[in-house]
Amino acid sequence: MEQKRKLAHSISLPADLSMLSQSRAFISKSLSHLQRSTLIPDLQLAVNEAFCNIVVHGKGVNRKSRIVIQVEEEGEELKVEILDQSYGFDPKEVHLPPQPEAKEGGYGLYLMKKLTDRMSYAKKGSFEEWNCLTLYKKERI
Repeated sequence: MEQKRKLAHSISLPADLSMLSQSRAFISKSLSHLQRSTLIPDLQLAVNEAFCNIVVHGKGVNRKSRIVIQVEEEGEELKVEILDQSYGFDPKEVHLPPQPEAKEGGYGLYLMKKLTDRMSYAKKGSFEEWNCLTLYKKERI
């Protein structure tokens, strides 16, 4: 049986909203070889929302803080991890309405869930010092 390829890419960016364009470019470059191009804008927007949530809502995030984005492709599944060192929160604790309300802001988690197949949250590192939000998306042709 032939082993499916596994590709991985990583970037570390300052936790600053001015870095959003670099995070989108990183996703685009990391996934540029994919046959189904709609995956790229979906994942760019989902990562964009996660990045914004960390910078705007992350307790303990400051100018020296870093956000690490890791893209891993194993077979047909894409895994994007967004790591930060804020105090964190578990997205499972947020109850989302079935339809977003007509208001500005507050759609980040809703969009991430709609644009990906699933997402998970865990603490990582030897002292669990990193928050890790993982977004999963399958390449469907």
